[in-house]
Amino acid sequence: MKTFFSYLIKFLLFLLVLVCIGGVLFLGRGFYLKEKNTDIKISVEGRYTEELMVSKGDALVIQFSGSVLQESVEQNFEFNDNLKIETDWRGRRYFRIEIDEYPAPGEKYYISIKNIRTKWYIPLEKQVDFYFSAVTAPEIEEIEPRNEQGDVDYNSSIKIDFNGRMGEEYFLEFKSEPKISFDYTIANDRSSLEITPLEDFQKNTKYNIDIAVRHRAFDDFEKEIYSGFFVTQRPPEIVYNFDKNGDSLKTEEREENIEPQILEGRYIDIDISSQALFIFENGFEKGAFKVSTGIRGMDTPIGTFEVMGKSTRPWSQKYSLYMPWFIQFTREGHGIHELPEWPGGVKEGTHHLGIPVSHGCVRLGVGPAKVVYDFVENGTPVVIHR
Repeated sequence: MKTFFSYLIKFLLFLLVLVCIGGVLFLGRGFYLKEKNTDIKISVEGRYTEELMVSKGDALVIQFSGSVLQESVEQNFEFNDNLKIETDWRGRRYFRIEIDEYPAPGEKYYISIKNIRTKWYIPLEKQVDFYFSAVTAPEIEEIEPRNEQGDVDYNSSIKIDFNGRMGEEYFLEFKSEPKISFDYTIANDRSSLEITPLEDFQKNTKYNIDIAVRHRAFDDFEKEIYSGFFVTQRPPEIVYNFDKNGDSLKTEEREENIEPQILEGRYIDIDISSQALFIFENGFEKGAFKVSTGIRGMDTPIGTFEVMGKSTRPWSQKYSLYMPWFIQFTREGHGIHELPEWPGGVKEGTHHLGIPVSHGCVRLGVGPAKVVYDFVENGTPVVIHR
């Protein structure tokens, strides 16, 4: 019986040893496979990019999911170009490759690290094998004024939005015809740029714009990213008179557009300060004409009136003159009309448009008076102000 129990105990001990050995082998195999399959990730330090694009001062980071033998990485590091780089470690899991000079635009750089081992000298299944390149030159996503845009303000700036961040290594070469002197402001994130002319653009002028990207370290690199034009506004004009074909005989530039006071329907707006008459329809200016209003002591009344009547060529008994294209707007007889005409056909005050010389009426030049006459009807508002 003792012999039987003795054999049984030895057998159980033998089984226990086998189980322990099996467990050790099983755990060892798991550890081995885990170390062998250490994961590898490659990124640009400090930012996420789908492509590995770097500039001077950036660093590529190779991140291992477990600790590796640094010597196996350093001794098997292969780089196919003479681009200046420096390498260092952040612990046993982070291998940094710092770029010490600008990579060439358009070039791809290859890095390979084979035979990498963990700190337990277990060879990795995965190897390091990747390309990286220089940060690409920016493209223009949007530009204001737009290409072929007309009616651009004289004091506009040129605003450019890029399709991403413009790297420090790139700069723009801006050309315009006619040439302009300018200053510029670039956004903090270098994704947009504003070009501000030091003087206003010329009026009613076509500006051809060409923009290219250049590289600070590679003089032969140049990439055109925009070629287009815009046209500045024709300055607002005020008309003195027309010829028989309806073309302006005399005009002058106005400093600015006037804001309409009535936005629905037609009305006449008379600015005594600038000696100007404007006709508006639904808030849009339809004409601007030079006038002569009342001389001091016989001032043209200020206020809001309406057209009371119209006559093509009435005779003034008081002044013995014709008043062509007469538009009456007060019961006292004030009206808007063409320059008075003597019975012999000579016009009164031909050279006085723009100067208050009338006896209270609003005088218009030859041509504009008929335009205004045809524009209004009885009841059309007349707003007179300074």
